[in-house]
Amino acid sequence: MKKLIFAILCLSGLIGCIPDPLPLSIPQAESKVVVFSQIIPNRVMLVSLTRTFSALAINTRNGDTLGQDFLNSLTEDSALVTVSYDGKTDTLLDVGLGLYVSINTLQTVGNSYELKVKTNKGEVLSSITTIQQQVTADTVTPIILRTFADTAVQLRLRFTDLPGKNFYMLNFYTNSGTGGLDFNNFFKNGTNLLNRTDLVSDFELENGIYAKTLDLDGVRATDSLVVSVSNISEDYFEYLNQRKQSGKLLQ
Repeated sequence: MKKLIFAILCLSGLIGCIPDPLPLSIPQAESKVVVFSQIIPNRVMLVSLTRTFSALAINTRNGDTLGQDFLNSLTEDSALVTVSYDGKTDTLLDVGLGLYVSINTLQTVGNSYELKVKTNKGEVLSSITTIQQQVTADTVTPIILRTFADTAVQLRLRFTDLPGKNFYMLNFYTNSGTGGLDFNNFFKNGTNLLNRTDLVSDFELENGIYAKTLDLDGVRATDSLVVSVSNISEDYFEYLNQRKQSGKLLQ
C-alpha cells in the first residue's frame, strides 16, 4: 500500500512538473525560383518556372491541401525569359502555368547558350550551358507479359554510346487517358506523367552498348508510353545522382 501511494505521488509530481507550451515563432523560408529546361531536338526549347514553398505554409488543420489550385499558384508567370547565342537573343513565349517556349531558337551542338530569367518581382537568374550531341535509340520495344493473376509491362531499350565521355538520362512518360499521349501539350498539366528516370554513365556500358529489358512498375498495358534518351553534362549527372540517392529524383 505504501508503494502504491508513493507511485501515485511520484506520478502526480511528474504531471505537475510539465511546463506550459512555449509559443514559437519560426520564420518561413524565402520562396525562390526553380528553373527546369528541356530541348526537343529541332522542334522546341522549353523552360518551366516554379517557386519553392515553406512546409509551414501548409496547415492541414485549417483545411490546406496540396491541391491543383495551390500547385498552380507556385508557377511563375509574366517573367522575361531569353536565350542568347551566336550574338543574338531570342525571347521565349509565355504560354501560361509557368511555361515558356521557343520554336525559333537554333540548336547547334557544341554552342554555348545563356539563359536569363527576370521575374515580375525583379529577381534575375542566369545560366550558361553547352548543347550536347544528340543520342538516338537503336531499339525501343514494349513487351506485355500476361498471366492469370496479373499483366506486367517491360521495355527493351538499346542505344549506342557516343564518342568520348558521356552521361545519359532516360525518362519514361506514361499517359493513362483514352486519347493517347498529347504531344501538343506534353509538358503541360494533364495526365502525362513521368513514371521513371534512370541515370547511365558510359563507364557502365559493355562495348559501348546500352541494352536492357526494364520492368516498368505502375505502367499498364493500356497506357501510352514515351521514352526520351538525353545526353547530359557530367555536372548535371552528378546533381541528379545526388538527388536519386536522397530518394527525390524528379518525382
